[in-house]
Amino acid sequence: MRINQNQLLTKTIFFKVIIVLITATTLLSCEDNFIRASGDIETREYSFSEFNSIEVSNDFNAYVHFTEGEESVEIEANSNVFRAIRIDQEGSNLKIRLKNFVVIKGKETLNVYISAKNITNYKVSTDAKIELEDKLISNNVFIEAFANGSFKGEVEAENIEVKLSADSKVDLFGSATKLKAKLTADSELRNYDLEVEDLNIDLLADSRAYLSVSNTIDVEAKANSRLYYKGDAEITHEKVNSGSKLIHKD
Repeated sequence: MRINQNQLLTKTIFFKVIIVLITATTLLSCEDNFIRASGDIETREYSFSEFNSIEVSNDFNAYVHFTEGEESVEIEANSNVFRAIRIDQEGSNLKIRLKNFVVIKGKETLNVYISAKNITNYKVSTDAKIELEDKLISNNVFIEAFANGSFKGEVEAENIEVKLSADSKVDLFGSATKLKAKLTADSELRNYDLEVEDLNIDLLADSRAYLSVSNTIDVEAKANSRLYYKGDAEITHEKVNSGSKLIHKD
């Protein structure tokens, strides 16, 4: 009896899905992966230095302070949550996250306080937040946010590149000579207090941007996206379709 190739492919996919679900269920059933947050809050200091890039995920709130003095990293968290925290440095990149498959019940505290000479690359994801406590001054700044990650801060830069996806939000104020941005899937870039000279932006799938632009705008927008802008910038390239709009504000 010959088995239809489509039937065989369907069965193969089905069994793979079952294996993945069983594996995930097994991992989540482990007692170590369930933590009920204690009421005891503890602060621990970590020895890291000479990093200019950070990645923050898993509900952490990161506060960045720029200093010419000693660099430091402190984490404030529920005392019994520390066993699930992962922090390490690879080259000049510092990563802060929870271990995989952890579920925290109760009122969690996950705060990170970072003091560094300069950080120009940021990646934030999975409900985490990064907030700058001082103005970031640099030639080049890169910010990536996805999966409901958010970033907020004052910047003064020659070039800023922003990549946003999946309900992420970036709130910038200050100035940039050039801003290159790509937004997808309900992402948002704001605000009008960011003064941009030249803007190059792509928006897709219900994304929104609110910016002030003084010189040129190169924009592509699709699938119900919006660019709201202030200023007298010249539109050098415009490709807007599928319910999207380019809107000038007074």
